[in-house]
Parts: sequence; C-alpha cells; structure tokens
Amino acid sequence: NPFILSPILFPGHYDPISSFEPLCYVAATPAVLAVSSKSDIHTLSDYLKLATSKPGAVSYGGTGPASIIHIAGELLKRDAKVDITYVPYPGSPPAMNATLAGTITAVMANYSDLKGQIEAGALRPIAVPAKKRAEALPNVPTLAESGFNDLDAAVWFGFVAPAKTPKETLAQLSQYISDAVKSEGVADRLKSQGMFINLFCGAEFGNFLSDQKHSYTEFAREFDIK
Repeated sequence: NPFILSPILFPGHYDPISSFEPLCYVAATPAVLAVSSKSDIHTLSDYLKLATSKPGAVSYGGTGPASIIHIAGELLKRDAKVDITYVPYPGSPPAMNATLAGTITAVMANYSDLKGQIEAGALRPIAVPAKKRAEALPNVPTLAESGFNDLDAAVWFGFVAPAKTPKETLAQLSQYISDAVKSEGVADRLKSQGMFINLFCGAEFGNFLSDQKHSYTEFAREFDIK
C-alpha cells in the first residue's frame, strides 16, 4: 500500500527501495468517494457546492490519518479551494457506517470495501480519485475529469523479496507469481472481491515504487501529514 512508502510519515521506518527487491505488482482496487443514497448530493459538483456554502460543515471519512485516502482528500480540498473536514477512522467499515447513518457527509474508501453497499444501492458513488474511470464504475467520473488532481488513489497489492536476493531467485519468484495470477479463475476471483489485475514485474515495478515514494513524500510535506 503506498501510504507506507513515505519516510516523512514513518521516520526511521524501513526504506522500501533499499530494504526489498521488487517482484511484481499484481492488482489494485480504486478509491471511491461516495455518499448515502438518501443524501441530496448526487454529483461531485453538488458536494463541492455544499462545501463552498458551508465551510467546514461538509466532511468525508476514511482510513487514517496518513493514508492514501487522507492525501487524496487533501488534494481535492486544495484543488477545489474548499474547506472540507477530514474525519479519520480506524478502517473503511466504520467510515462507511457513519456515512450511511448521516454522521458524516461522505466516505472515501477502497472500492473493495464499499462494493456491497454500492451494489445494494445504499451508497451513491460520486467520484473516483484516479486518472481513468474505474472498470467497476464506468459511469462515475474521475477527479481528473472534473479538473482536479490526477492522483491515482488506488490501493495496490504486490510482492517484494528481501534485499540482495539472488537475481536467479527473483526471476523464478516473479515467474511463479505471473503464472499464478494468469491461472484460470484468479482474475475472476479477484474481480469478485473488487480488485483488478494489472500485472507488471521487475524493473518496471521498481520504478513504480520509486515514483510512489517520491510522490507521497512530497504530498506528506505539503500537507504536513504525520
């Protein structure tokens, strides 16, 4: 998960670039901003207009603080120039329940955590913090489409090995992972849980880790997130 990558958030924590060898990025689940279906908010525009008219009164809850959800929300606040209150929760379910109960205005969480309530019609997704629309929510616009930051706030899953693992072993492990991910039924099983395969390995995954570390370190500094 990218939130562990920033040394600003976790000073003294292990460094993901030097402590591990990249194997494969396997799958991700997109983040979603959603409101209760009982809410008068139907679009991101509605949400931001309400936030503009009532500074600080509009809120969103999500896992945190110092999570990718927290950072995505701070970027939206910055880009939209609105005062929205972030309410941290120890996980997505309590944030979702608070939204359904009307305690907070919206929840931002992984699609995999909100999938059941979205499909049941209890939650209404209004935006996806990503560069492109989520496969599972093709009618829900991205924040980038709405003119805001194109941060891809997906929570991703991958494999790494200990630093200095022999190259031959890394190659063999990566092949095992690739074969497993491509095996019959795995993609469907992951999709049923709200996760979507995007397999890439080795140096490409290593470059991705470096980019993530840089980006989230900068965001943590900008928003003074600890």
